[in-house]
Order: sequence, then C-alpha cells, then structure tokens
Amino acid sequence: GLWHCNICLAEFRVKLGPGKVAGIPYLRRSLDVFEDSTFDASGHVAVLLFMSLQVVATGVGRSIAYSLQSVATLLCWPFPSFIGKHLLVALAAPAGLVELVTFFIYVSLFVIQAMIARVGARWHPNDWGSFGQDYVAFVLVAIADTL
Repeated sequence: GLWHCNICLAEFRVKLGPGKVAGIPYLRRSLDVFEDSTFDASGHVAVLLFMSLQVVATGVGRSIAYSLQSVATLLCWPFPSFIGKHLLVALAAPAGLVELVTFFIYVSLFVIQAMIARVGARWHPNDWGSFGQDYVAFVLVAIADTL
C-alpha cells in the first residue's frame, strides 16, 4: 500500500473521497499564484508567505540583538561591577532597540496575516488598492522568488 506505519510497517486503510483530491492540484502549482486568475486560494498562499517572512525576520532580528548584547557584555567584563553595570545599560541599549523593532515587525506581519485570513482564500493584493499592488504584491513575489 501507499501508506504504512513507520514503526510496525502495518498498512493503513485510507479511503479518499470520490473524485480528484483537492490538495494535489495546489501542490503542483508554481508559487506565482497572484498572476494566475484560475487559482482560487491566493489568500492562503499569502498568509503562508507572510508566515515565512515573519519567521525569518524574527530569527534575524533576535540574532542581531543577541550578538549586540553579547558584545556589550564582553566590553563591560573587564570593568569593576559598579562601573560595568552602568556601562552595560548604555552599551546594551542598541540590542534592546533591535528587539523592539523585531517585535514591531512580528506584530505588524501578524496583523497583516489576520487581515488576509479574515477576507479568506480568495484574497488578492489588488483588493487593497495601490498599496496592495505596489507594496504587498512586491513583498509576496520577492518571498516566493526566494523559495
């Protein structure tokens, strides 16, 4: 059979509904779904693309903040604690700002995803007028091109 347990190798008895499986046509498509008028789930693809951007932006932002914090800690290490603590607060401020910006980006992307998900599967960047066409579509196409 096609499906089986990876542990005991017992065959699963999977019965699919009649007709064509809904997920297969979506998996065989290119990610350039925003120019394809026959694709009816561009909203789902947009949410997934924004999720991947959210993960990358958060990962990069947190890495930069952690690096800045580590450099500040290393610079303050040789000083006595009464000087090093105050110096660390000043030198670690950029790390805190990067964390704040990263959090703002995360929340902004979450709000965009929620707005797209609320509209539904048939959402398209053109639904948001010139902002959607000029900025959102550009970001989505850039993400899809890098995948």
